[in-house]
Amino acid sequence: MEQKTHKPFLYFLLILLIFGSFEYSVRQNEKAFISLEDGELLKLQIFARRKKTDLLFLGTSRTQDGVNPSLIAQLVASKKDSWIGVNSFNGAAAGGGLTRLNYSVNDIIHKPGLRYLGIELSDAQLANNEWHLPSSLGVGNKNTVPTIDERLQEWLENNVFLIKRRKSFILDNVVKLPFIIWPNFDDGTKWFGQVGGKYKSYPAPKNNQQWVLYKDNDRFSNISLNGPLLPGDKEYIPVYKHLVELAKENGVQVFFFTPPIRGDSARTGCDDTHIRTYQSIAKLTDSPLFIPSCEASSPIEYFSDDSHLNQEGKRLWSTQLAEDIAQSKL
Repeated sequence: MEQKTHKPFLYFLLILLIFGSFEYSVRQNEKAFISLEDGELLKLQIFARRKKTDLLFLGTSRTQDGVNPSLIAQLVASKKDSWIGVNSFNGAAAGGGLTRLNYSVNDIIHKPGLRYLGIELSDAQLANNEWHLPSSLGVGNKNTVPTIDERLQEWLENNVFLIKRRKSFILDNVVKLPFIIWPNFDDGTKWFGQVGGKYKSYPAPKNNQQWVLYKDNDRFSNISLNGPLLPGDKEYIPVYKHLVELAKENGVQVFFFTPPIRGDSARTGCDDTHIRTYQSIAKLTDSPLFIPSCEASSPIEYFSDDSHLNQEGKRLWSTQLAEDIAQSKL
């Protein structure tokens, strides 16, 4: 009889031990768990925990969907001995903005072994969008005296990390945990799907005609740099200058690229002002710039929508980008 009365107590101790161990693990790896709530932070955490990585791409979902880093490294290595053995990672995630980019570069630039950093240039990346690190939500109405329940809830929010970081344990987030535990499992693309992390299947091209990626090269080279730039140049120009200077101080070479777009996106995002802005950033930072054709008539078969490449489009553009890199001084 006495043995039975001890069982609930033992079960309680066992549960307490399990949750205590889990709580300790979360506290010890808080930054990793926070990153599960944000695609950009997740990619940065994976990159930080990876083995030596020579080549990193940063950008929005256009880069996540458009850049195959392993293919690029492989193709450039076939033409440049200095690229043999280059390990690459696509650190791009859905969303963008100067704050996000600035945080990302400052977070990763000191990692030993990093040699090349590719940064997307686009409307989203140049925008000074507000972005904050995930934080626990406040509890109760701050204009009233909190009840005992609210005080307890607030204490739990602030002191018990299993509750404080509970958003990390939502199924959509926790399934990303293996990428942090095994950071070399993926190059940032194969298991991260398309358009913000959701995998889609795409129809095969309807014809065998090769997509001409650089049809507008002459127009790009003839655009005068003396014309107007996109709004906000007093904000984004200094940021890009700072990031490139910081990279050079750490022995990292920066290059810029603009993923292909089509349709209405190309009509508004590939005018002379956009191209002039991108070229000016490259010139002011003395960094290479790779711009694909920006044609409204580019075949839809290579896109999932006007702003994102599909799998075949990714392969074609990554191949073209690799050829450009191989011909550059990188």
